[in-house]
Amino acid sequence: MMEYTSKYWNMLTPLIKKSLLKRYGKEETAELLRKTNQIYRDMLRRADDIGKDNPMASNLYEGLIFLALWDASDKQIYVDELRTISEEMMSFPLLKAMG
Repeated sequence: MMEYTSKYWNMLTPLIKKSLLKRYGKEETAELLRKTNQIYRDMLRRADDIGKDNPMASNLYEGLIFLALWDASDKQIYVDELRTISEEMMSFPLLKAMG
């Protein structure tokens, strides 16, 4: 079981939210993120613990947020749209600087 840590959720969801608001509006985005948070926590509980110090742990934490988002949308967000949301998130200057 991967331990829940809020840092990835708190760092990425405001940027994802900004992108979702453009597409879905305020109410639908709020509901989608609420569902996403629940699914994300469940996914972490089911994931094998690879250790917080593992260099790939951040990739797993971040990737599960996008998988949870897709699942929360009842699989209605398509790959191209997830890619666009991810690109918009990663174009944020601070995340760009972090690599």
